[in-house]
Amino acid sequence: MPTVHVRSLASDASAAETTLRAVARAVAEVTPCSVSAVWVTFAALEVQTIGERVVVDDGRIVYVDLWMRRRPEDPEAPARALAAACGAAAAGVGVPVEDVWGTVRLVEPGRVFAGGALVE
Repeated sequence: MPTVHVRSLASDASAAETTLRAVARAVAEVTPCSVSAVWVTFAALEVQTIGERVVVDDGRIVYVDLWMRRRPEDPEAPARALAAACGAAAAGVGVPVEDVWGTVRLVEPGRVFAGGALVE
């Protein structure tokens, strides 16, 4: 189950909701998995600076963190999922994809708690 966390300045709640849906669909398509298996969160940043300059709309950065299990049968799946999530987040928030900073956290068996137990 890929989990994606997106953080950015958001103009309004509908932009965040649109972004959540777009990221889930994009990750599900390239992983592949059911869109209902992709969890996405959006945290709206109240203030963002680049150096000492406060950013409002122009120049804002979007942060994407993808958590996903390794897939031995498809080792490139996390990279594809990250690229898809970053592209969808950029489009949803309305920034160039060059203004997205994304990372992958590979989740190891027995190192994540979900559904009331450690996930193997």
